[in-house]
Amino acid sequence: NMIAFEGELKLFERVLHGAFTNQADGLELKLSLRRLPNAPPPPAGAEAGAANTTANTATTITRPFLTFTSKGSNLNMVQELPISKPLASTEVDALISVIRSESVCPYYVDLIPVVEKLNNAVTTLKKISETIQVSLVRNGDAHFKAFRLQQYNTVGVEFRNLEVIPETQRM
Repeated sequence: NMIAFEGELKLFERVLHGAFTNQADGLELKLSLRRLPNAPPPPAGAEAGAANTTANTATTITRPFLTFTSKGSNLNMVQELPISKPLASTEVDALISVIRSESVCPYYVDLIPVVEKLNNAVTTLKKISETIQVSLVRNGDAHFKAFRLQQYNTVGVEFRNLEVIPETQRM
């Protein structure tokens, strides 16, 4: 009942930022296939679909997409995100076991209550550096830092007393 695939994180971020900026009431997601004439090769690891050619026509490639529809009071925006073909069920099972493994992450810090402030902070931090260090602490603190090594600058933001999941992991 689960599906996994690869896609460009930057494009996904752009979709979410567009929905947030335009104050969408909801974001609808649909998995779709599109036929693209003379399409460039799919993203790394994608092997997206069969190429179809005939004697008198150009090459067409079938590629999978995630189609996002943002809806709001004054907004109806559709954006498509190219993705790889779905991973095999054995690969999906392996990903699930890694995600659920306590050796990877024995706890999660719920950032939903501060997501608007976090979005603004990350936008500001990205102006300082392309790399942002994220630290999540079992007591419910979340730290985000950007470094500019040439000038020896460090700028950060901290959120405290966030919910820790599962609660038994809180220090």
